[in-house]
This record gives sequence, C-alpha cells and structure tokens, in this order.
Amino acid sequence: MVGIVIVSHSRKVAEGVKELELQMAKNVPIESLTDEMQKNVKVLDVALVEGAITIAVDSSTGKGLHQIEEAVKKLCLHKMS
Repeated sequence: MVGIVIVSHSRKVAEGVKELELQMAKNVPIESLTDEMQKNVKVLDVALVEGAITIAVDSSTGKGLHQIEEAVKKLCLHKMS
C-alpha cells in the first residue's frame, strides 16, 4: 500500500485534506512517520487537494506507486526541479 504525507503552509488546509481523504478513501492508514519510514518518502509535485484525494483513492484500491504516479501526472504543478 502507498502511504500519503500531506505538507502545507497551513495546518488547517492539511487537516482538511486529511479529512477529505478519510471520507473518500476509507481504510487508508493515517500515521506519523518514523525515521525509517521517512527514508522511503517520494515527493510528488501535484496540486495538494486533488493530488491527495487521487492518491488516497488509488492507494485504497490497491494501486502501486508507479500506477499512482502515472495517474497524477496531469496534476503536476511544475514547481519542483
């Protein structure tokens, strides 16, 4: 399963996205990252809300990281080099 880390300048936005994820994709585990888990984080340059919801739903249906990356390519913001 693919996990999701939400990063925002606004705590309320991040909490709201988490709430939406839980409504849209039930059974997606939400947890804090251990140091070991942080080593396996992949950052995707996508629109926050739309990307998070797409990733949560796709992950909840069993899609792997590569499939999810392909699914969110159209949401790329091109803000990272």
